[in-house]
Amino acid sequence: MSLSKYEITYIIRPDLEESAKSELIERFDAILKDNGGEIIDSKDWKKRRLAYEISGYLEGVYHIINVNASSEAVDEFERLARINDGILRSMVIRMDDKTDFPSHLAEAAAKAKAEARAKREAESRAAANTENHSESAQSEE
Repeated sequence: MSLSKYEITYIIRPDLEESAKSELIERFDAILKDNGGEIIDSKDWKKRRLAYEISGYLEGVYHIINVNASSEAVDEFERLARINDGILRSMVIRMDDKTDFPSHLAEAAAKAKAEARAKREAESRAAANTENHSESAQSEE
């Protein structure tokens, strides 16, 4: 049984209580471990608006697992995720063994995007302040 790198993303119902969400995450992490998987990272990404309604929900909590596992462990995870009411959707990506897990890259890209947006907003505020000062200086003359 050979292990491969996988990134598993699943969307949890947003109305689950924190304790129920923690139990769900622990249960699905345990499914992978009990079937020979080695979890590298398991974390909530964030609550996000969905592109379309899923089972009556417009948002969900994204959870990402980076794991070294056999295809049997991942198949069992997918089977149980499909029948669990707490999980709206799941997606499994098998990674090339030479590739690092990309969730860290996604987080870095999101952070860079947020910083760029904040910089643009600060620059536009500064430009508006400069424009206001020049207008008030002209009215004083």
